[in-house]
Amino acid sequence: MDPITDEIPGLVWAYRFDSAGHCAPLSGTFGEIAIPPSGFLWLHLSVTDIRLPGFLERLGLPKSVTTTLLQRELRSMLSSGEGYVYGVLPGFEADFEKSEEEPAPIGYFHLAVGKGIVITTRIRPLRSFSAIHGAIRNGIALERPASLFTAVMDAFHAEAVKMVASLTDEIDDIEDGVFDEKVHDERQRLGRIRRRLVSVHRNLRSATSLAESLDDDAIETLPEGMEAAANRVGQQLNILDLEVTSLQDRARLVQEEITTQLSWEMNRLLFVLSVISGLLLPPTLVTGFFGMNTPGLPFVSFAHGTLVALLIAIASGAFVGWLMIRAGMLHFGRRR
Repeated sequence: MDPITDEIPGLVWAYRFDSAGHCAPLSGTFGEIAIPPSGFLWLHLSVTDIRLPGFLERLGLPKSVTTTLLQRELRSMLSSGEGYVYGVLPGFEADFEKSEEEPAPIGYFHLAVGKGIVITTRIRPLRSFSAIHGAIRNGIALERPASLFTAVMDAFHAEAVKMVASLTDEIDDIEDGVFDEKVHDERQRLGRIRRRLVSVHRNLRSATSLAESLDDDAIETLPEGMEAAANRVGQQLNILDLEVTSLQDRARLVQEEITTQLSWEMNRLLFVLSVISGLLLPPTLVTGFFGMNTPGLPFVSFAHGTLVALLIAIASGAFVGWLMIRAGMLHFGRRR
């Protein structure tokens, strides 16, 4: 066989696990990927390689499995049939130029699990796979395909828990600012948090019922432990989704409180502006009257006419202020 065609296209890494869960890396040639009599084979591939469809056909996978591994579906799903569990699952994208503390967008990987083989494909690198790859190199034991599936989803769950904890801290910080003595406009920051929560909730919601989507008639033909693993992962993600939903409610309430406070502050400023306008209007009329420069104005020949006009202007403003107080328009008290 030509060494060029013998190369596994789009290969990111490949491992062969024995029955004890210990693994050995493969160099990446087609001749190495025979399904072992015990243990299993894991191929992690990139769908950006245009030769990948032909390679998957050579493996003799069912058409539905091949289609799933190659599609660009952006919604979590899991199906089963012909001895395989296959579907699309979420993961946080890995950007090696950014630190792990920075928020990462949610991406997807495609999965096919059969007896003795696991194939995963992705468009962009994912943090969960980087974590599992590091754990494998450090000697983690994965005895069967279901163990690998669980490990990958546990890594995603751990990343999601860290992200939810970080967003919770941010909302706590915003709440502390909202309920102090000053009004804080945190709408932009809170908007980013809410968009993040919506994205996570959308992905978790579709992944919480993974086991329910498996074909009951095909359960007995599935790789050992896959149904239990899908159930466990679904329960984990469901609990996490409930936390995300609760956090969404908190974020919405905080945003409503911020909007209420900003509205209250705007009304207060408009009220202050109205009071100032009301107090200045009479003096403005008085000064306008005495500034007409027409014959017959009072106090023209009086030595202290300007002072008298000023006192009249001040008195008119004070009189209007007194009327406002009597009418209940002005009151002096602490803010609510």
